[in-house]
Amino acid sequence: MWRHPLLKAALLFYIGWGGWNWYSDRPFHQPDGVLAADDPQQTTLVDGVRDDGMWIKSSLVRDDTGAGACEILLVSDVALQSQ
Repeated sequence: MWRHPLLKAALLFYIGWGGWNWYSDRPFHQPDGVLAADDPQQTTLVDGVRDDGMWIKSSLVRDDTGAGACEILLVSDVALQSQ
């Protein structure tokens, strides 16, 4: 009965499918501690000009659409923690 190649393929598929579901549905526990001390700060969007004359005009409202509607993020501090 088990000599048929389709039965072997079906059995391998079923084992792989079960293994994938076990792996993807396993519980994930966050590490202890505070991930972020405070909520991110949202400030008004601005226009920017560098010393060499290059300029950036960002969207001045958060619900803007169309050309030039992308927002520019200024990252002023980054903290990484190794485990």
